[in-house]
Amino acid sequence: MGKRTFGQILRASRVEAQKTLKGVADCLGWSVVYLSDIERGRRNPPAAEDIKKIADCIGCPASQLLDQADLDRERVEIPLTNTGRSNEAALALARRWTDLTEDQLHHIMKIVKEEETS
Repeated sequence: MGKRTFGQILRASRVEAQKTLKGVADCLGWSVVYLSDIERGRRNPPAAEDIKKIADCIGCPASQLLDQADLDRERVEIPLTNTGRSNEAALALARRWTDLTEDQLHHIMKIVKEEETS
């Protein structure tokens, strides 16, 4: 089937949750046409906060929708929290991202996965 898009995953999640397009659109305060356009890939994925609201309306975890939205956009947003070191780390990583080796990426993933399981 190939790579699924944000809209395809959203539609599949909505149908699996047995929610109608109108029901979810009403829950979000959106038009049915706007939500349908997102599902059909005629519009870009909405902002992260709206995706979290969609997940709440559907009753599914937001993570899969958020991840696919970032993949569709081909970018990831990292909120800068003004706490010094975290901002510095995020900016340094962004500057070097395309130059990282497989070994460096493996090491970064090891650190991140370690944190997730703690």
